Amino acid sequence: MTTTSDIHNNPPYAIEIENLTVRYGNKDILKNINLKIKYGDFLAIIGPNGSGKTTLLKAILRIIKPDCGTIKIFGEEDINKIITKIGYVPQRLGFEKTLSITVREFLALRLPKTKNWFFHRFKFIDEKLKIARLGVTELLEKPLYLLSGGELQRVLIAFSLLGEPELLLLDEATEGVDFTAENLIYESLATLRKQIGLTVILVSHDLSMVSRQATNVVALSNGVVCCEGSPSEVYQSLNKAYGAHFITYSHHH
Repeated sequence: MTTTSDIHNNPPYAIEIENLTVRYGNKDILKNINLKIKYGDFLAIIGPNGSGKTTLLKAILRIIKPDCGTIKIFGEEDINKIITKIGYVPQRLGFEKTLSITVREFLALRLPKTKNWFFHRFKFIDEKLKIARLGVTELLEKPLYLLSGGELQRVLIAFSLLGEPELLLLDEATEGVDFTAENLIYESLATLRKQIGLTVILVSHDLSMVSRQATNVVALSNGVVCCEGSPSEVYQSLNKAYGAHFITYSHHH
């Protein structure tokens, strides 16, 4: 069994991807991807629609099986050995309208079981949410099915963070979130990255926002890495190679 101490004694990479290729039918969605992501990095993955961003996240999580190549997370190829150390927020997740549990009850499901699980979980929800600082506290008594799209995304991120992951993957998780809430999310993730060494991988269309917090950026185009580096380096490279239309992502909230 891999322990936290074992993980941090490994070489300084949370994720190592070598020669990754993913195909749908006869089409290569990802082609020969090679990436090394250090512990505590805040990596933003950007690129046009259809460039392979979501496919890359799903391959890392083994939701999609790669056609060739290797992926190691915390030094392990078997994701089942470290799955509890990973948090994931998908692009969209809807809830059945008849599911009448509140946000508080939903979040309580993410905390460990205890003898008096119902009361124990409820007792610590507020305290843990203060640490996450996602502005979810005012939503606790609201039924899940009444949440707006932006509110739901904040709750899903909070749900993932309550599991105290060491790696958090977000697939355009701030889509539909207003500007103030999005700032809260990014600042919270940056704080957790500094405080506990949380490694964050974020798929986004909004380079102007991720550049404020991301330590590194990977740009995908047609299933390949066209450039990577710091936000400023990637912006300059893309501007030279493709022009402003590739990197001008606007914020519509």
